[in-house]
Amino acid sequence: MENKGLLEKSFVKWGLYAGLASVVLTFLLYIIDVKLMVSGWISLLMYAMIIAFMVLSARQQRAEEEGYLSYGKAVMNSLGVNIISTIISVLFSALLYNVIDPELPETLKTISMENMVSTMESLGSSEADIDNALKMAEERQMNYDFKGLSLVALIAIAMNFVVGLIVSIFTRKNPPMFEANESEA
Repeated sequence: MENKGLLEKSFVKWGLYAGLASVVLTFLLYIIDVKLMVSGWISLLMYAMIIAFMVLSARQQRAEEEGYLSYGKAVMNSLGVNIISTIISVLFSALLYNVIDPELPETLKTISMENMVSTMESLGSSEADIDNALKMAEERQMNYDFKGLSLVALIAIAMNFVVGLIVSIFTRKNPPMFEANESEA
């Protein structure tokens, strides 16, 4: 196996693709309807997307390593995709929330609170419980500055790392412990 430069590694390529896909999807949701940005289904779609890019990256690396990829290398590959895509996504979020539409964070918070009330009412929660949840949500202030978005990035990397640990179980392939000797067959 030959040594490659950093930009030639599969996790870099697929991490860039994942980050770009996240940016495009986020921007499309913003253009179509900002309510979609706080949809649980969209969150699931984003997780499915990052899993797909982790798998594609691992498959490429495994192909480059003669069909084998240890669990440790698969984890590192997934982590690389995760970190690169998260950095790109957070940088775009900073641009979106602070430059393109500084009112967006407040809009998303309002939509989230409306969704929460609707969900709690459908589950039969009391008015007191709903009011308490609204009060707690109102007190919880998300900062969309560098510090707040850095925290979001760290949380996303940690959560996606766990996903990467699981993905790596399925993308690894160890070489056989013993090579079959053709003369013995």
